[in-house]
Amino acid sequence: MPRRSPRHIASHFAVVRFRRLDPGLALLSGMAVCWPAVSAGSGPPEAPPHSDPGTPAAKQHAGVHLSWVRDESASTCPDASQIALQAAARLGDDPFARPPQQFVEAVASRDARQYRVTITMRDAVGALVGTRSLTSAASDCGAISRAAALTIAILIDPDAWGREAPSPPRAAPAVPPPPAAPELRAAAAPKQRADAGGRVVALALTATGLLPDITIGPALAGSAYVSPKILISGLVGFFPEHRTAGAVGDFAFGLSYGEIAGCLALPLWGASSWELCGGLLGGALHIVVYSPEPASPGQRCTAAASERTHLVLPLFGRTVLEIGVGASQPFTRRSFYVSGAPPGMDTVFTQPAVALAAWAGLGVRWN
Repeated sequence: MPRRSPRHIASHFAVVRFRRLDPGLALLSGMAVCWPAVSAGSGPPEAPPHSDPGTPAAKQHAGVHLSWVRDESASTCPDASQIALQAAARLGDDPFARPPQQFVEAVASRDARQYRVTITMRDAVGALVGTRSLTSAASDCGAISRAAALTIAILIDPDAWGREAPSPPRAAPAVPPPPAAPELRAAAAPKQRADAGGRVVALALTATGLLPDITIGPALAGSAYVSPKILISGLVGFFPEHRTAGAVGDFAFGLSYGEIAGCLALPLWGASSWELCGGLLGGALHIVVYSPEPASPGQRCTAAASERTHLVLPLFGRTVLEIGVGASQPFTRRSFYVSGAPPGMDTVFTQPAVALAAWAGLGVRWN
């Protein structure tokens, strides 16, 4: 049979239909590959030039620029560098590392049913060399990305179809690391509770309704958190005797008292807080009678329900400023009077239904 000239061979193309590469993967268009046509009975095809034993098995291809674009729907697909590595492995050569004379553009996307890759190849002047469209119904992008790398390799060199993909290199057996030297660690400090903390504050109070006149006295208050927003608060205070002389006698009244309350702390800004408290107040009224002669001298106990609210403001370091107001309602209202005095002038002091107090002070807090 006469040998065909290279020009005559190049003018023929065979339409080759690829086998299925992966379940759900199909080539939508036929692959027009520049392979010499072989007619039946013409005998085996001539060996390609690079089959000469004296010629290296891998031939050098013209430079190729690869543009691999992943749509947002296909963001899990491999990137361009991985596709180029797979294609170069099929080619046995890396045309992507040379100045480009051909340009391959590929776009990967996914719809509700399948992945899709469209591949276009152009020559150095922008003329269309070929285009391919691949689809895959697989659950991931692995199958279609491998098919896309193979298709790009075949567009560059049709002989890449018959070339087996190289097996991945075996990993060297892992060498166990040397045993670590024993590490000496100091015993961990006990964790501090997030709700641990409190404060102690020295206060100056003024009150009306606790004694016959408006009075001023000192107090010492302490608070401790039992949870991030709950405190137990205690207070002890003293109002010294205040002497009052009138038409029916000469008297002095004073008060020693203590209070226990539960508080709700509401954080404001920084370390500042607003606290709402409710509790019980108990104490002793001191009565001194200078004239007339007392019938039953001594102290009288008193007890009341109490409510108070205060603002706690950090100043510097652990120093805090506390400002507050409160009210109390005695369970039993005591009355003090002078026997034998004219009506309307016989009562010296009767506890009101509500007594009011206000205070301010400085203290320290701990966490």
